[in-house]
Amino acid sequence: MNMDVEPGARARVSLTLTVPDAPDTGFTVVGAGFDPDSWIWVTIQDLTDGTQPINGPDAFQSDPDGTFTRTGQTVLTCGHTVQSNAYVDNEIVATSDAVTPQCEPVPADTTTADVDATPATNALYADLVAAPTRVDHRLIIGQALRGWDAGNLVGPVKELTDLGLPAPKLLEVDVTDFELHADGIFTLLLDHAAQGGLIGLSYHVGNPFTGGGVNDRSQVDLPQLADPDNPQTPAGTRWKADLDRVADIVQQLADVGATVLFRPLHESNGHWFWWGQSDPADFRATWQGMFRYLTATRGLHNLLWVYSASRDYGDALSDPIRLYPGDDVVDIVGLDIYDDDLSDAEPGKRGYAAMAALGKPFGIAEYAAQNAYDDDAGHHHPAHDGDVFLPNDRVIGLIKERYPRTVLATAWYSSFDERVNNHWQISDKRNPQALLLDTWAITR
Repeated sequence: MNMDVEPGARARVSLTLTVPDAPDTGFTVVGAGFDPDSWIWVTIQDLTDGTQPINGPDAFQSDPDGTFTRTGQTVLTCGHTVQSNAYVDNEIVATSDAVTPQCEPVPADTTTADVDATPATNALYADLVAAPTRVDHRLIIGQALRGWDAGNLVGPVKELTDLGLPAPKLLEVDVTDFELHADGIFTLLLDHAAQGGLIGLSYHVGNPFTGGGVNDRSQVDLPQLADPDNPQTPAGTRWKADLDRVADIVQQLADVGATVLFRPLHESNGHWFWWGQSDPADFRATWQGMFRYLTATRGLHNLLWVYSASRDYGDALSDPIRLYPGDDVVDIVGLDIYDDDLSDAEPGKRGYAAMAALGKPFGIAEYAAQNAYDDDAGHHHPAHDGDVFLPNDRVIGLIKERYPRTVLATAWYSSFDERVNNHWQISDKRNPQALLLDTWAITR
């Protein structure tokens, strides 16, 4: 962890930065090879967000043998990459290697956010909390379904079971899909639950302020949605109706004893959905109002609440925990990662490290190879073929290597248009047995 510099006639100097993993605090900078007659000061830079948490302190001299040790109690953000510099005569004479302190999660509470959760829901949550401590049988394998595509609804599961492989433990559909063919979706989910499977619901709800789609970001004023019990505006009334649709669906699943992993307002740190990159206080109030309405008002106690952000894109607004609604209204935290290397665990990324530090079970709520995007020059980049860039054996290998506390991982579905050739779902990629039969895997 040393980088040596030889400035002019000075002796060869070196600098080492040591930062303990959170929740410990403090840092230590050790220098060697300094001129005892020179005045030195040390800085620490946060390379992740560009700040300088340590500037100084006052200048000092090394010990007679040219060494020094400086300590401090400043908390350096876990998951951020930091680096120290030593100055002499206003010049940097030594720079340490970069260090990324990891987040040691606070002990997880084994009780759900909903204090009145059903025994089955509490038991599932306790199992998720315990999962990272097990040697095997610790990762729920999930598959998102194209719920709007009646002809291919069962395909991602049937194609696996026809090969003699187990089905994914978790199947996720979107609430809006029930508007198209609720009977088929209910039949599939209820059969899945009866065989020991888990049910997930995401929610690509349209803009209640305009009646537009999920990507319509106009006229958004989140405080109007904070109290669904007492809507004061047309948008608030529409939002209450949206939540009632969710409640009606969840109630039918509750009637058969099924626990639902509910994942609303996902990727809130992104700029593409109407609720995205909001004021943190407004977003939290909206989430908390939704939580109160579905649990207390509608009496739904079979929900585990999943807060899933998008991967960290490096700017302040995309910080995955900036809009975190709070421990009292969240059970599971997660990331949606569309990347050939599932790269959010790289040094300097705030996603996994910061999420895991919240002390909640961590999941990869959506994953796939690189998604389609348009760059700053206006060039379109199509989605990558997951069978080429992120096959099943690579997925389980990267999770073990980079995300060891992960308790669930849900593959996104392949494109409806096969000409796109993205092959994201488990059944469309080679070697599904590498994922489904791995010792870590929890399947149905």
